[in-house]
Amino acid sequence: MQHGYFEAREIGFLTNPTNSFLEWLRLHGDLVFLLGGVSPLLWLCWIGVRYRREAGVAERSSALFTEVEEPESP
Repeated sequence: MQHGYFEAREIGFLTNPTNSFLEWLRLHGDLVFLLGGVSPLLWLCWIGVRYRREAGVAERSSALFTEVEEPESP
């Protein structure tokens, strides 16, 4: 606080053993955050792929549109 923001960007401050230890302590929280964010995204992607696969099978087995023709008048 006495020297300003510039002092915190020096290589001596960044390679300080205390800062290295704090960075390693952050690892567990970061992993929880990443897994909590990536897991729902992967789950939604899986549901989308599964639904697309099921919809593809249904489309091939039944016609989506049918043409209705007027009966010919005699």
